[in-house]
Amino acid sequence: MPQINIGIVMAGGRAERFGKEKCILKFGEKRLLDVAVESVSWMRKYFVAISKNAPETANYVKKRYPCIKTPGKGYVEDIQFLMEFLKEPFLTVACDLPFVSRRHIEEIMASFKGKSIAGVHNGNYVGINIVAREGEEIYEFDDPLIGINVNTPEDFERAKRFRTLLI
Repeated sequence: MPQINIGIVMAGGRAERFGKEKCILKFGEKRLLDVAVESVSWMRKYFVAISKNAPETANYVKKRYPCIKTPGKGYVEDIQFLMEFLKEPFLTVACDLPFVSRRHIEEIMASFKGKSIAGVHNGNYVGINIVAREGEEIYEFDDPLIGINVNTPEDFERAKRFRTLLI
């Protein structure tokens, strides 16, 4: 059975809907980026994808984590760049998933059979994907927490309020 050995945290976006770099925002005791990195740091290799679009995030990452600088032209273009660079299937996780965990990563990886997989919850893409050279399948997460992402300041406030209910 094919394996995924590389995890990439996507942290080089423009954050146009948010208005500022969201990956380095504190979410409880950690930054959103740190939560995402923890979800993949157990993998054989992991990197944080940074770009010129998020200079504060890039500075934070360079001091703490292995990183890859992508062109920052857009998600699709950055994935294409990573495919050329890595030459093997890899997992991506967005840095704006405040409740992502290793369990989510292991869950989607267990369904990998050689084709790309897009993670969804209730039919909405969640920002966890496996990128391979062929096909695309959908993996439906049952956990409603993985469906929570931070695209706007209002999303961030909702996620923080929800977090207090979980503690």
